[in-house]
Amino acid sequence: AVICLDNQAAIVRAQAPRAKSGQVITDAIHVALKRIRAIRPDFRLELIWVPGHEDIAGNELADLHAKQAS
Repeated sequence: AVICLDNQAAIVRAQAPRAKSGQVITDAIHVALKRIRAIRPDFRLELIWVPGHEDIAGNELADLHAKQAS
């Protein structure tokens, strides 16, 4: 699976072997990956940085959804 993000800090945090105290989302990502890999050991997740706000199709819609979720 490939997930594209425009937040480099989020990618770095998600790839850290252990989350720091209070990083609940990072912990949840690691737990979910462990569960998936228990079922599918060959599962691979790739986090890729993409530039934000660069006339990328759907970027405005993604920003809208992100704002609504927060």
